[in-house]
Amino acid sequence: MISQWVEITEDLDDDTPLMTITALISGGLALVIEFMLTVPALGVHPFGRVLVPVAVVVTFSVALTNYRGLFGDGHSLERVAVAVGMAYAAFLISSVLSLLLDDFFVGLHMADWAIYTLVGVYGGGVAHLTVEIVRGLSLKGLFQLLVVTLSGGFVVSMISVGSPDWWRDSLSWMGYDDQSGYVFNSTLIVSGMVLGAYGAGLVRLLRAADAADHARQLTPYLMIMAIGTMGIGLFPMRVSPISQVLHDGSAFIALGAFVGFALTLARQQTLFSARFRGRCVGGVVIILVMGGLYLLQIANYTFSELAIIAVIAYLLRRLNREMYLGRLAALGIDHMPARNSAAPMPYQNQRQMETDEQ
Repeated sequence: MISQWVEITEDLDDDTPLMTITALISGGLALVIEFMLTVPALGVHPFGRVLVPVAVVVTFSVALTNYRGLFGDGHSLERVAVAVGMAYAAFLISSVLSLLLDDFFVGLHMADWAIYTLVGVYGGGVAHLTVEIVRGLSLKGLFQLLVVTLSGGFVVSMISVGSPDWWRDSLSWMGYDDQSGYVFNSTLIVSGMVLGAYGAGLVRLLRAADAADHARQLTPYLMIMAIGTMGIGLFPMRVSPISQVLHDGSAFIALGAFVGFALTLARQQTLFSARFRGRCVGGVVIILVMGGLYLLQIANYTFSELAIIAVIAYLLRRLNREMYLGRLAALGIDHMPARNSAAPMPYQNQRQMETDEQ
C-alpha cells in the first residue's frame, strides 16, 4: 500500500527511536485527554475519546517535521498543507476504526493502563506509516492524498447526513446539514489546501524540467482552483444570503479555473502527448455537457457534480502519468529527480516502477 503513495529510491532511516518516543507521548497524551480535558466520545468505549485526537496530533506533527517537498525545498505553507491533509486522513480513518471497535467489542471493560498502552502502540504505528509516506511523497502521492481526503470526507458525510433526501438537492446540502456539515465543510477546506500543495509540486517539477514558461501559465489556474475549493467549505450554502453568494461563486470560480487549466494543458504540444491533450479537451466537453444537462433539468444536480468531480480526478491522474512516464523527454529530460533526495532516478527505472505498480 505504501508503494501506491511513494516511490522508494533508497532505504529509509531507522525510525525505531521515533516510534518509541511517539508511543510514550501518545500514551501520556491519552492520559491527559481522558482525565483533564472534556472531549466528546465517538462511542461508548474509551478508544473513541482518545484514539482520534492522538492520531491527529501525531500525524500532523510527524508529517510537518518530515515532509520536505518533492525536491527537498518545499515552502512552509506547502508543508503545513500536506501535514493538515495527512492529519485529516488520520482523523477519518481513526474515526471509522473507533466506531468499529465499539461495535466489535460491546461491553468490553479494560484497565486504564491497557487502554493507554494500546493507544501508545497505535500512535507509534501511525508515526511509522506517516514517516514512510511523507519522506518519499511524490506528485502521484499528493494526488492520492487529495483523493483520500475528498472521497473519505464525502463518504463520512453521506453516512452522517440527517436528511435521507439530501441527494435531491446537491452535494453542498451535506455542508448545510447539522450532522454532516462539520465534516463536509472541513473536507473541502482541507482538500483545497492539499490541492494547493499538489499545484506547487507540479509547478516545481515543470521548472526543474526547463518548462518555466509552462509553469507560469498554469500557476494562476492552480491557485484559483485551490482557493475556490476552500471557499466552498468556508462559506456553506443557505447559512446567509452572503454566504450563499460566496459559496456559489467559489464553486463556479474553482470549476472555471479547472476548465482553463485543462485547456492550457491541451495547448502544450511540446510538453504532453497528443492523446493526453485530446483527453483534456474531451474532459472540458463532458463538463460543459453535464452543466447543460442540469440546466435542461435532464440530469440531477448531485449526479452532475459527481460526474464533473470524476472527470477532474481522471484528468489529474492522467497528468501524473504524463509527468512520470517520460513525456518530458521531448524537452531533453532523460530522468526525473527523486523525491526528497538529491540522487536522480533513471528514466527506465522510473518507467519500470510505474509498470510494476500497475
